[in-house]
Amino acid sequence: MKKLFFIAILLAQWTVSYSQDKVSIYESGEPVRDYETNFKNLINNWTPKNVTNAGEYDLLECSFVETLDDSTRYKFYRNYFSGEEALYSSILGRDGGDSKGKIHELYIRPGYLYAELYDTRGMTPEQKTLLSEDFRKEARNLFESEMDIETMQLNHYYYKYEQIDTIVKSSQGFDISGIERSYKGFEAASPDTISQKYIDYALNEIEDKKELDTTERRKLLLEEILIRKTSSQLFFNEQVGIGDRVYVIKFQYNGRIYNNYVICSAKSKKVVMDYFFKNITL
Repeated sequence: MKKLFFIAILLAQWTVSYSQDKVSIYESGEPVRDYETNFKNLINNWTPKNVTNAGEYDLLECSFVETLDDSTRYKFYRNYFSGEEALYSSILGRDGGDSKGKIHELYIRPGYLYAELYDTRGMTPEQKTLLSEDFRKEARNLFESEMDIETMQLNHYYYKYEQIDTIVKSSQGFDISGIERSYKGFEAASPDTISQKYIDYALNEIEDKKELDTTERRKLLLEEILIRKTSSQLFFNEQVGIGDRVYVIKFQYNGRIYNNYVICSAKSKKVVMDYFFKNITL
């Protein structure tokens, strides 16, 4: 089923847990001391042992594109990563065990954010009515428009929630309890007002979205697109600097060729910007 509204807002919602010990697929293996090590680790780790459906992919090449040596190219890629062309990964997996031993499954699918604005195939009549051609055109224009946050006065919304759980593990007949502390929160920014409805329905999810009529749902989707674009640009500024290097990873999946652009830090040499492979942790 396609998720039409309140798509998990990358960069605007976050969760941190002290129990996490995984690292990016780029950093699992050899220590990253040069740019090329990122891609060597990626290729070495791209196996069915780590990624269950790795065999569905053909990693064709990893090549250098350019250095971000001026503000013009910097802004170009900032808009690229906050727009419709950036490639994302859909990740589905599980870890556990049964009588036969440990279970590890991880499935990766390529896709694009707000794909429903460009393709309505497979949608129900109700969904197609909601995403009328006129509305999709309006939403696409907003999503595809260039943005320069350095020239904007931004409004911010920030919320943090601390959760403490008691974890009980059984080992050799003994129950061992421990404390796991995690932080969950939301951070959003927009050049426009961040409405209370958006906070209640999209971020805190304290209200039932079914209560909204068509006009309200459309309005909130437009607000989400603007907030996502703004948050993506702010995140880009935090991660990427002048002098960083751009690479492209070309791969084939289900007969289609994809170009996934990534940015490596000139200081650490590590991949700092990538919405496809970097989200895969081992």
